[in-house]
Amino acid sequence: MKISFIGAGKIGLSLGRYFVNKNLKVVGYFDISKSLADKAAAETETIVFQNYREIIDQSDIIFVTVPDGVINSVWENLLTYKIKDKLVVHTSGALSSQVFSGARERNCKVMSIHPMMTFAGGDTEIEKMEKMPLTIEGDLEKFKYFLEKLPNNKFAISPDKKVNYHLAGVFASNLLISVIHRAIENIEKSGLEAGKEIIFPIIEKTIENIKEKGTSRSITGPLERGDIDTILKHLEVQHGVEKKLYKAASLELLEILKDNDRDYSEIKKLLEEEE
Repeated sequence: MKISFIGAGKIGLSLGRYFVNKNLKVVGYFDISKSLADKAAAETETIVFQNYREIIDQSDIIFVTVPDGVINSVWENLLTYKIKDKLVVHTSGALSSQVFSGARERNCKVMSIHPMMTFAGGDTEIEKMEKMPLTIEGDLEKFKYFLEKLPNNKFAISPDKKVNYHLAGVFASNLLISVIHRAIENIEKSGLEAGKEIIFPIIEKTIENIKEKGTSRSITGPLERGDIDTILKHLEVQHGVEKKLYKAASLELLEILKDNDRDYSEIKKLLEEEE
């Protein structure tokens, strides 16, 4: 089963490296950026395709690893060729395989497969990729042989639930970064230079607590104990987006703590005050 990629960015390169490591046959890459295609092909010891015809002729499975807004145009290009019996996959977290409209009429099998992993570069360690969950939907039976070659845990999802699923990943990764960035920034404002060194242990312990105890039992600090005086001090030194972020995140914590016996009404009123 020969695999090729349309899109040689971070996720395309990372998956290509991973598939090669799992002894799957990766043929090559096509990308509008020749430098990206050259880099991905070199790192996976595969070839660079010059056009869609070459990809279709030499591939059984075509991975479309491009930004969500480009998937439809790639599919329209593929539809101009004979794609009978081809397996076409995209890796969008928010879109379903239904974006490949007309696939059934062309006797082409389609699927979406989304790795719940952050790809900050194309060099994600194989060991980490083996542990990343894969969320799948589409013509799964036709992809059974391919999926069985991957050791990852796989989770089938309904097409109409993918936006919520993707939102979960954004909260867990990108939005988490915004909070951690503010934490490091405030360490630096306190006059200490080793922001990451000071803040990372508490981040790691918090994640550990959530794994072991769940979210509600992992909440500590001034809000959980009802320390309104400390919260007022926090609000006094914050401005703009940071202050809005602090208030919004704190209100969310109060939602998680709603079954707690403590009275948080005064804190809630303070956090909901307009500037």
